[in-house]
Amino acid sequence: MFPSDIDRVIPRKRGNLIAQALRAVFFLAMVAFAGYFFFASELSEIVESLTVFLSVPLIAVLVAVPLAMVIYENWDQQRKWKALAEEMGWQVQQKHRFATPTLQGTHRGHKVTITEVTNQRGRSREYYTQYVVQLNTPVKDNFQIERRNLMHMNRYKTGDEGFDRRHSTQASSTKLIEQILGVRRLRQGLIELGENARSKALVLKGNTLGYVEGGKTSDMDYLRAATGLLSELATNVERIEQMDYFS
Repeated sequence: MFPSDIDRVIPRKRGNLIAQALRAVFFLAMVAFAGYFFFASELSEIVESLTVFLSVPLIAVLVAVPLAMVIYENWDQQRKWKALAEEMGWQVQQKHRFATPTLQGTHRGHKVTITEVTNQRGRSREYYTQYVVQLNTPVKDNFQIERRNLMHMNRYKTGDEGFDRRHSTQASSTKLIEQILGVRRLRQGLIELGENARSKALVLKGNTLGYVEGGKTSDMDYLRAATGLLSELATNVERIEQMDYFS
């Protein structure tokens, strides 16, 4: 955890230094390869013959580094997810040795499932991290909180200006949202949760609290904190529902 994360509910995601180094090598190789073609007509015969000789390892780097990044990031994510499962006493389910495992267990009295899902768009594949927390009793209210974008325009607000700048909120009960945001720790955590993710969506429906954010996640501190926040949110939703029932 960074020193600046002390006052945060959800720590910032830490980048993997080895993966970042591989990306830097790939970028430099791309620059060198592009530079060769750009300046090829101005090179002397000796330098040109040398660059032709060097182009072979450059091409090898351009092919090998992306493959190494995929293999390493997949291995690192599997290792950390399994370590988290062992720490929390959760079960690990894995379709095959190269697949990201699914974690299942109980946290703060709620059944929790963490898995990675993919979405194929043309030739590219998008990765998402999905958390599902089961409430112990179904609730009648529901909501959907997403990262605010141009599609939402000026709609779907809670009245909390700081929260509404970042999020679009659709809810069957404004009272439920007001009470959730009235808990300082929950409000801060919901703002920090997935703050740098490409997309995120938090949905409460029936007895399920689901959260999905764009991108892979391998930071154990982040996974641990996100699971804790969602379990805490589930407990508060149940408490609010019970108070409304008896009021």
